Amino acid sequence: MMQSVIECVGDPRAMGNCQGLACRDEIQERIRRAGLPTGRSRLPSLRALTSGSVLGSGVGREVIRHYTHLAERTAGMARHADVSLPALMGLFCTATNDPGGREEILAPAVVVGALQGGGGGSELARSLEYADRAGSRWLIRKSRPEVGFASAEVTLPWLATSVAGVNSAGVAVAMAPGISAHADGSPRMILNPRNSPHPVLLVQECLQRFEDVAGCLDWCRKRPSHGTASLVFSDESGGLAAVEFDGSDCRVLETSDGLAIEGAPPDVAKGVSEQALAGAFESKQLFSQMPAASLDRVVWLDAGERTLTLSSPEGQDDSDLCIGVPT
Repeated sequence: MMQSVIECVGDPRAMGNCQGLACRDEIQERIRRAGLPTGRSRLPSLRALTSGSVLGSGVGREVIRHYTHLAERTAGMARHADVSLPALMGLFCTATNDPGGREEILAPAVVVGALQGGGGGSELARSLEYADRAGSRWLIRKSRPEVGFASAEVTLPWLATSVAGVNSAGVAVAMAPGISAHADGSPRMILNPRNSPHPVLLVQECLQRFEDVAGCLDWCRKRPSHGTASLVFSDESGGLAAVEFDGSDCRVLETSDGLAIEGAPPDVAKGVSEQALAGAFESKQLFSQMPAASLDRVVWLDAGERTLTLSSPEGQDDSDLCIGVPT
């Protein structure tokens, strides 16, 4: 169940401090479950991350090089959760390099984006599987960075980026994990032995930096990343786009019909598409094609209204929770 809402304010390290303090017990437990050491040195040092023959080859090095704000946020989380930065970076690299989808961040998820009628912009929805498989739970986070746009997001206690969110400029982003396939349909696992940054990091980058879909797409094409995933974007003007990452390749997907569905098996995608085109998107019954046992919540992102709503699966009595982007 997703109940907690935290707020992170300030520069990247300060925002990480807030999350580390609020989620200390869960971060420590998650690192223990991953078999990583929870203790940290009282003397701050990046040697374990940067040591190497030339420029360093430690775990997390590429994240630190290319996603500096998120690396600083992770460092703040580590300090106030009383764990080592190498362990927290190691957890991220391990969790985003699991093609079997056993880790909660790569658990199967469907993202749907659709244009709203009457010039109302576009809206995104993302399914959320139960996250307690690895001892974590989904978390609602409000981010108010010192520089950039504020946002409301869904993330995990140990994660600096988010998997879905909407910002104060009217941009919504959601990530769907994916496993690429050979021509015959058999899985082709994309391993990441050098721990390059996973595309999920681009969710937070786009929320903090951009006020339209075009800016997000340009950023995704330029930033180094490696993995299999899709990102869907919408904005208040009605922009809708999706990008697919396959290894180190990034390509923009066709959304000319005003609909984007990512992360769904073909039979589920067909059913969801039929419902969305029939107007079920607004009735919030869009994911009825998915097995009920695999569904925890659905997060709805309205770029025009700048709201994030958590909706319970059909048949559950839990009330929806709607929060606005912090100002």
